[in-house]
Amino acid sequence: MDVTLTIKKNRKEFNKLKQKFINKPSHEFAKSLVELLMSGVYAKYYDNTIEEFYINYSNRNKKLRSDFKLIKPNHKTYLHVASEVYLLGGHTRMIERWVGFSDNDEKHSVVLLNQKDIDEIPEKIKRNVAIKKGVLKILNPSDELLDKANTLRDLAFEYDIIILHHHPDDPVPLMAFSVEEFKRPIICFNHSGHTFWLGRNIVDFCIDIEKNQNKCTIEKRGIPQTLTIDMPRDMVQEHDNDSSERNNIKVELGIANNSLIVSSMASNYKFKPLKNINFIDTIRNILEKNKKAFFLGIGMSDKDEGWDNLKDKFPNRLLLLGVIPHNRALKYLKAVDLYIDSFPYNSWVSLIDAISIGRCACLVLKTPVGYPNFLENTDVICSSTEELISKANFLLESKEKRESFFDNIQNVFIEKTDPNYFRKILKNVYDKVKLSRNIEKKSMLEKSDITLFDTYNYLFRNISSYKRFGLKGIVELVRIKSFSVKKIEIYLLNVKIFKIEIDRLLKQSKKIISNNQKFNKFHEKYY
Repeated sequence: MDVTLTIKKNRKEFNKLKQKFINKPSHEFAKSLVELLMSGVYAKYYDNTIEEFYINYSNRNKKLRSDFKLIKPNHKTYLHVASEVYLLGGHTRMIERWVGFSDNDEKHSVVLLNQKDIDEIPEKIKRNVAIKKGVLKILNPSDELLDKANTLRDLAFEYDIIILHHHPDDPVPLMAFSVEEFKRPIICFNHSGHTFWLGRNIVDFCIDIEKNQNKCTIEKRGIPQTLTIDMPRDMVQEHDNDSSERNNIKVELGIANNSLIVSSMASNYKFKPLKNINFIDTIRNILEKNKKAFFLGIGMSDKDEGWDNLKDKFPNRLLLLGVIPHNRALKYLKAVDLYIDSFPYNSWVSLIDAISIGRCACLVLKTPVGYPNFLENTDVICSSTEELISKANFLLESKEKRESFFDNIQNVFIEKTDPNYFRKILKNVYDKVKLSRNIEKKSMLEKSDITLFDTYNYLFRNISSYKRFGLKGIVELVRIKSFSVKKIEIYLLNVKIFKIEIDRLLKQSKKIISNNQKFNKFHEKYY
């Protein structure tokens, strides 16, 4: 299997599509290309042609507030820009903590560009914004992109620094802030460093959460002003590891006090097996070896693929809670004896919460996606699933071993995830970004080298997606008729998986979506 060759072939095919876009650009075409790039089959993280399309459109049709030249924003005022927020997930937790841990003399506001479900806005965000004397602005998700961009820009003129947390495929920030009249410095918190995203041409400083993603930011997006940062822990939720509280939680879960709880917390897609990197098989091995151990899964359910078979094998020892409110999830972490971070894809905020709240030993599988900086050169990092299983079995032998293991990382963890440390780093970033507004980006037009980071992301994002969605993940993305392309080639693992008439492909795709049995037959035919 030559994944590198596969990616190169896909890029070649993408360039053909892009040339058609250059010849006949449209919003529908641009959106389709972005969604194609988001699928991961090209291992591309930035595209200047697409960004220039949105930039030029916005500049031709911009509407500026009449007083923009007169506005002088107050010092220490910050506008956080997000597409959506959610009750669950590290992306939203980061916004909550960034605002909540800021100095009291700072003003922090949040604007939501595409919040389709108001009930998904956490009370903590509302509360933290109010405490910082900011405003929570919710744009109408059904508004046109240009209207959103103009509204966002008008609001942003009133702030000293703009901080982006937007979805990677959302063009609104790029359209809003690429006009020459907007001079405010822009920071991007890169919560999706492993995917393609829009906005490179407006970002003055990029904050990454892991060194491999930071390398991608510098080398593949061409953003020179960057740093990596450990996300802050929620100190309000910390506790003193009260044994009576742990026992009460075990009673609630219906398990004995002398049982051991192994846990992980993440969205279910992060556990999808990638070749021999199989989280579910790892848990199976640990439960088989440790008869007193239970697995507590947060974010996945026994109805999800793979977990159903494990539930059949361990009907009483597999506790899968599904998606639950964050505060309730944090409560259960207090009873955990061993936390294993999700893989093939990590969930670092969950890991930080588990260490902080559960005060438990933890293990992390080393992958090209990386790990938090505070774990560098620690025994927490495992180079293989076999090593992880071996360490898990060792740690489950005694409470003393687990406590010793936790003590070895406690000091550096406390230091690097301290909100005060986080705040200190941000102050330095704020000072730097004001001096580096519109710093020249590196040319990335022909940056074509393919790294292990690229191939890992390619495999993870595509193998599991194809099994789950079939061709929908590609077909639905390419609204081919809108830009007069009759055929398209996509390669998976160096095999051309389809080059067929689009009308027939779209028709078959609709059947796939509506009927899982038909999907399975279709999947077998083409894969």
